[in-house]
Order: sequence, then C-alpha cells, then structure tokens
Amino acid sequence: MWVRLKIIIVSLFIVLINSMGFSQSAQKSAFYDLIFFPQGYMLPDLSGYGYSNTMSDISNIGNMNPASLSSFNSIAGGISYQFDSKIHEAWTNYIGYYKNKDGMPQSAGFVCPYNDFRFGIGFKQKFNGSLDFGKIPVTTIDNPDGTDEYYSPTYDYNLISYSLSASWSAYNTIVKEDKLSFGIRIDLDRLSAFQKIGDVEAYGQINNTSYAMGLTYEVRIENKYNYQLSFYFEKGVDFTGVMTFNEPTFTTVYTSDSSHAYTTDNSPITAIGKTPDRINAGVDFNVSVPLSISADFTYVLWHNISPADNEPEVSVSASYNVSDLVSFSLGTYFIRYNSSFMNEWTFSNNQLNAVYLTAGTVIHYGMLDFNVGLADSHLMSGNWRKQTVGMVSMSVHM
Repeated sequence: MWVRLKIIIVSLFIVLINSMGFSQSAQKSAFYDLIFFPQGYMLPDLSGYGYSNTMSDISNIGNMNPASLSSFNSIAGGISYQFDSKIHEAWTNYIGYYKNKDGMPQSAGFVCPYNDFRFGIGFKQKFNGSLDFGKIPVTTIDNPDGTDEYYSPTYDYNLISYSLSASWSAYNTIVKEDKLSFGIRIDLDRLSAFQKIGDVEAYGQINNTSYAMGLTYEVRIENKYNYQLSFYFEKGVDFTGVMTFNEPTFTTVYTSDSSHAYTTDNSPITAIGKTPDRINAGVDFNVSVPLSISADFTYVLWHNISPADNEPEVSVSASYNVSDLVSFSLGTYFIRYNSSFMNEWTFSNNQLNAVYLTAGTVIHYGMLDFNVGLADSHLMSGNWRKQTVGMVSMSVHM
C-alpha cells in the first residue's frame, strides 16, 4: 500500500493555517475550520475610476455602498470580469495562490429608479481562491526518495453572493441643492469548498445571508462642483454546514510494523467559517470641472475571527475627463496586514502588506459605458501579495 509521506506535510500545513485563524471555531474533532486566505478577497472596488467604493460602476452594485444607488437616475445594467495573476509564493514553502473559474463574471448588476427610490439586484464573487502546492512526490517504504509518481493536493474555495438593494433620497435637507441618501443591501451567500488529498475528496456547499447598510451625502456648488461623503457597514458571513467525504475505497495505511493499521474516518464533518465585517468611509470631490479626487478608508475587522489585527485599507484615486466621452484615472491602494500568528512562527508580517498602483479608463458611447481598470502590486508589496489584477466591464444606461 502506498504511504504518501508528503500528505503529512500538507496536513501539518492545514493545522498551521487553521491555527492562524483566517476563520475561527472551537477545535473539535467533528469540526473543520474553513480557510479564507487574505489574497482570495481580490480587489472588489477596482474600476476605470480607480479603486473606490464611492465612485463605482453599475456592475458593482453588489459590493458598493447601497446608498450609492441614488447616483443612477435611469434604468441601467452591467457586467464585469476580473483577472488576477497567480501569486507563485502566497505562503511559506512556495505554496502559491491563484484565482479559479476565470470565466465566471466578477460582478453584475441592474438598477431601476422609482421617484426618490432606487432598487437593484446584483451578483458578485466575494471570495475566490485556490492553493497551489505544486507536484508532491509519492513515496513508499521501499522508495523513500520517490517513485517517479506525483500528486497535487487541491483546495478550491468560491464564495458568491446574490443581492437585493434599495435606497431612498431626500433633497435640500441641510443646505440648498444637497442630497442625503440611505441604502440597505441583503446578500444571499453561497460557499462552495472542494478539497482533495491523494484519493480522499471533501466537498461542501453552504448557504447563509449577510447585509450591508450605508448613507451618502452630496452637495452641488454653483452647478459646477460637487462633493460626496459616504459611509457604510458590511456584515461578514457566518458559515456552518456539512462537508462530505468521497473515497473510492476504504483506505488502510500500514506502518512498518504490519501489526498496526490506521483507517480513515469518512463520516461527514461540520465545517465552520466566517468572513470579516467591514466599515468604509469615503469622499469624492470635484477639484475642477474635469478633475475629481476620491479617497476611501476601509477598516476590516479581522480581530473577531482570527489572531490578525484589524486591517486598515486606504485608497486615493484621481479621475480626469478628457472629454464628455473619455476619462482616465490614476491612484494607489494600500493594505496593511498584521498577525500575531505570523510573529509566533517568525514569519514577516510585511509579506502580506500590499501597495497597488492603479490606472483605468472609462469610455462613454451613447447608452454604453466601457470600463477598464488595472492594478499592480509588484513594486512595493510583500512577496506574498505581488500580483497584477485587471478588470473590464460594460454597462447600458437607458
């Protein structure tokens, strides 16, 4: 019988990342902690306007502040795709990360106005991630250095959300020509998790709901300039569900002493996971008629689900309208990640810090908008966060 010694190494890795607390639960034999790597949350607010939750595209209404629906004054819909380069070393020992299912849209949205109300439906990928362990040699007692056969463990996670949003606006509330908007979003979240080590497979699909609520305040000055303040809270998702094991045959692994045998327990286990809550505040200001600047501050509340510190994220973007048809943007997006687990295991926290440089363009052509955004973190980021991310979207405004 084959003895896959490398499975022990992979299993030790799983124990380490579970104790790292990307999701946290009581440590029981019948429970399993789902793994949510920071890299798997991608860049949901990337667009041709830069990296901003205040200025965003119709396709992204499933992720933006729900009060921002008030900025859409006609029936509109859109779809976006996002492409992430592979991170060859996203964790120790050259364990890589890559986005799976690139053919799936990153987000889609549709909004319909009615008087002072806006109603929207949306779709988005909240989390998408696979771990790449590379090829691991199959070893036996007789061939401890390998048998010239290899296997690759599989860890795929996909978290998608379907959303319903609504906003309401009041005008001339504090000063003349201002607008105060409130919004709420309800998400139906679906997590699909697939794992495979050797001949053993585990699969689970878990559903739950989450929500977001926010407000925006916009003021126009002399019918030329305007500024907008934005604030919203997004509740993380709690998951509890069954993962089922699938094994072709009952596996028995013998030690060198054939009088002892170990068998695998194929009974279903309960998987537990949680994504962090988020608080976002942003501002968008027209410096001049063609130039606008936006800044966002997001506080990711990791502390309740992991030994990581709460994470500040800061972005600043500038968008310039070359004409009524074309605009360009430049910006930066900063992520700081700090974990007591990494300190305990002597890993550098800087490995997961990132500074993305962003660029983008938006093209208006009749009822159509074409949106292209690009972000790159190779210049000033930790090794576990170096990647290039691109997005494209198309929207229709009736």
